[in-house]
Amino acid sequence: MKKLIFIVVIFLASFGLRAEIFGSAGTIKPGIMMFGIEPQISIRPNDIMGYFHLGTGIIDRMNVNFKLGLGSAKTYFGGELEYEFIKSETLDFSLTLGTHYQAAAFLDVKPIFTHRFQCFALSSGPYLDWQVSRGTFLAVSWFAGTSIPLNRSVELLFDAGIQIRGNKNWISGGIATYF
Repeated sequence: MKKLIFIVVIFLASFGLRAEIFGSAGTIKPGIMMFGIEPQISIRPNDIMGYFHLGTGIIDRMNVNFKLGLGSAKTYFGGELEYEFIKSETLDFSLTLGTHYQAAAFLDVKPIFTHRFQCFALSSGPYLDWQVSRGTFLAVSWFAGTSIPLNRSVELLFDAGIQIRGNKNWISGGIATYF
């Protein structure tokens, strides 16, 4: 019953509001590269962006990801380092630390919880976005999403979330390829 309630909550949360694609607690294995494409729609303010992701595993349980965003909002450049603290058969926990620039410089912190099922995984967690240039400000969001592996090298991802303090709301989906 608890799993059903969790799934319903994640499903309802995904209708709204803010997405964090490529936000699962699983990390990329060393020597493997990931390339992804993510269309994103922001709600309040209304923006449409396209993001390109490139990542690779560095060591066991650690990867680095880079992200470039182009569209109706300011250009986005970012990078993050993710470490997977807990990896079990069904539950993962990782911490992502990063930085990005989009009209101002930001530091990002994202603890991610992922529960894996037989054919998909659900991820969720808070997203802290601290503006460190042009004034300081801490924005907080909660994201939730799913990843659906199509085969060993292709994965579909859909995420959404909720603005808690000072962030825009958005939804997105995308595809990641591993090689």
